[in-house]
Amino acid sequence: WSFDGPDMGTTSAIDRSGNNNTGWLINGPVRKIGRIGQALEFDGVDDKVIPPDSSSLKITAAITISAWIELNVNQASMDALAAIFRRWGGIGGGYFFGFSGSGNPDIQFSTADGVSQDSEIVTFTFKPRQWYHVVGVWSPNPGNKAIYIDGVVYSPSASSNSSIANAPFDAPGLGGNFNDTNNSFNGLIDDV
Repeated sequence: WSFDGPDMGTTSAIDRSGNNNTGWLINGPVRKIGRIGQALEFDGVDDKVIPPDSSSLKITAAITISAWIELNVNQASMDALAAIFRRWGGIGGGYFFGFSGSGNPDIQFSTADGVSQDSEIVTFTFKPRQWYHVVGVWSPNPGNKAIYIDGVVYSPSASSNSSIANAPFDAPGLGGNFNDTNNSFNGLIDDV
């Protein structure tokens, strides 16, 4: 999702990957000047983009998620589970890329295989009103997991799970959780 003008409908963000995962804008994320073209600004309360729960998002093997992000607030003011992108069912399965923890949330990339969660967590200070390119990478055991921030890899480690489970989930989402208004991203997201 580029969020650029030609890739936006009145209430939708068009998926240009060829997988037809056009997402619905929920509760009014606002179009703003982005890092590359246009971005969406999420209010930290209830804004989100909800794509369909399609087979192309039901990833069970290696996955990479990348995005440009800019926080509107100090990191300590971010919600404890502020999603950049997620298709998450807890330990039951799925993947989550965003901020987690209380006080001063860390950036986290997690996968789950139905039995256990495999997470890469990086403590990094994101300054408000500054763009960062973030990438979460995971490959099945024996494989690796890592988070990159502006091209620098942070604490890469061996992955412990051999797959990602496809248990029942909330719908996939960008910027927020489908049925949860307490865990929302507060800032801009571009080029996911």
